[in-house]
Amino acid sequence: MSDWLLARADFALTGGGDRGLLKRWRRVLAGSLPALMGRAGKARVRLHETGSFTAWMRLPVERRPTRGRTRALEARLRDRLEAALLPVRGLVFDLRVRRFRRKAELALFGPSVAGPRPLAAYPEPDRA
Repeated sequence: MSDWLLARADFALTGGGDRGLLKRWRRVLAGSLPALMGRAGKARVRLHETGSFTAWMRLPVERRPTRGRTRALEARLRDRLEAALLPVRGLVFDLRVRRFRRKAELALFGPSVAGPRPLAAYPEPDRA
């Protein structure tokens, strides 16, 4: 699949706790966030000095969605994340979804953009 979406969420657990407890929560959240948000894959979770978290998920898609469908998906993901974090007293600050498309690959040995090479560029055959 050549297109994907990148979902980024900023949230915090309002119960607080020491740094060690928040680091353990980071590992738990990284493993469970894709399932909580109804998607397959892996999530990356970063713990900030302030005790808040940032999570990233790459969502592969067959076709690149329009802006309206992206906003609708963003709203559904936000609702699911808020519902999932509610039992652990979590608070979602921000959730954004960006659309990405893989860059076109260069053809290294394909036809040249400038056209065929002139005859002088080809080496002379060896006459022996």
